[in-house]
Amino acid sequence: MRALVATLPEGFHYELARVIADGDLVALHGVHHGFGPEPLVAFDLFRVENGKLAEHWDALTPVVQHTASGRSQTDGPVLPAAVDTERSRALVREFGEQVACWDLFRVADGKIVEHWDVITPVPARLSTPAVSGH
Repeated sequence: MRALVATLPEGFHYELARVIADGDLVALHGVHHGFGPEPLVAFDLFRVENGKLAEHWDALTPVVQHTASGRSQTDGPVLPAAVDTERSRALVREFGEQVACWDLFRVADGKIVEHWDVITPVPARLSTPAVSGH
């Protein structure tokens, strides 16, 4: 991780929207500034093992300036409400066939009230499951 951080371009910064943890997984949702000419909305998923980062996956997509809902790709509450996690998971599974690389839902009062996603094509050479040597 330190090697990666050392190679980041001058002026790079990350605008964190939310952090979600579940078991050994931690997801970050935010915006990268400085990787290229335009900011990128990001989902980063980390697997933690023995207190250290064991694996990392991410998906990036350009920030959209105007959406049908008038909302941004990262706005909304940053802290989860007190909810029944298993009931929320079942509701999200019923939402439909998942076609996005990343889907992040906020559930309140037994309803999906917000949905953020990053849809990005997966190159054919990466379509097989990854094997981790960690």
